[in-house]
Amino acid sequence: MREVSGDYTVQYNSRSHLGVIFQRHGSVWPRVLPSCIANVLLTLLCRYYIYPWMEDEGLAVSGQGHDKSNFIISFFVVSRCTMALKRNTDAHANLFMMTQATRELISSITVATGRDRSDSAKSWRNKVSYYACLLLRMSMASVDYEGDECPAPWSVPELHGDIKEKLIKYNHISGDMDKYAHETRSLREEIYRSPVTMAYFLRLAIADHSTQLVDAVLCNERIKTLNSIVDKFLDGYLGQIRMRVFPPPFGLLQMARTMLFLWVLTLPLATQADATGSPFVHCFTVFFLTYAFLGLEALSIDLENPFGTDANDVDNLGVAKTIFEDIYAMLDITDGADWAYILRAKMSGKHGDKMMIRSPMEEDPLITVPLYHSCSTSVETYRSDLWDSSSEH
Repeated sequence: MREVSGDYTVQYNSRSHLGVIFQRHGSVWPRVLPSCIANVLLTLLCRYYIYPWMEDEGLAVSGQGHDKSNFIISFFVVSRCTMALKRNTDAHANLFMMTQATRELISSITVATGRDRSDSAKSWRNKVSYYACLLLRMSMASVDYEGDECPAPWSVPELHGDIKEKLIKYNHISGDMDKYAHETRSLREEIYRSPVTMAYFLRLAIADHSTQLVDAVLCNERIKTLNSIVDKFLDGYLGQIRMRVFPPPFGLLQMARTMLFLWVLTLPLATQADATGSPFVHCFTVFFLTYAFLGLEALSIDLENPFGTDANDVDNLGVAKTIFEDIYAMLDITDGADWAYILRAKMSGKHGDKMMIRSPMEEDPLITVPLYHSCSTSVETYRSDLWDSSSEH
């Protein structure tokens, strides 16, 4: 877990050589150190017991096998790290594309329709903003999903009201959409599909502008632009899902890992070819070669799946929350604090129909507000709810 807000992954000072070398947070040392020590102990065992026994039996170790396999091992290790780094870079680019598209969508909508000050227009902007935030939140849940400990996208706590019922209904796992399925769909398949369904509901909400806007109805060209932003979001999301659905070739991974572990585990015996060498030199060599090769493999595993809670993972939900805050600010600027608080309440992740939030009214900073509303509800209703709730406290 990260201690400082804003540290979305492991932080370090690249100018400090000693700081980088001895930093434990994010290091592969905790994972490879036991293997390094075990290989050193195996080296000592080979030096004083196994190799003398082999000499008595007329067996010799030349070390030529390791020398000749160095090129092959290096090829596998470099290929593995290169593929993992490429996937890591693509994952970061996909995350940036999703967050940028979410912010850009709401920014475009508020700028294009901000001159419409009617309550129906403000309610529509709030609904579209909520759906955009949900799309980003559900996408983060989808790419983070690893098992039962992670919520499915349709179960994230930010979902409320009609949209939650629709997402549960139009679902192959929790709903009745399996009646249209060509084959039985797994939970993981539906988890990857659910944000795409949410994107469709977001498009429907955008298309509802003609019934909600009074003074700033969007032209067809503007609607096309907004839909292209949603397309941009899906490009990033589906690019990320593509990497989860299609991992690196298993055959290459199996060969690389098999050759790597064989090479590392036989390294203690191969060092005995230099029978006159110092045991300390042998142990030192084995220790750091084990660290180098197994450390690169451990790092490649981290790079392939960069989202999660490990030190080297990116806190993608933390990044998403900064986008939510940007959207709250856009609504505050365009429609006022009341509407920004309503969206903030919806995205709080609290269960129930109401929650405690900080009110713009100084005399009672903590009050209860509804978590969701219909497009027909006016902001005066919410001001009334805020006042009535504050008087109860």
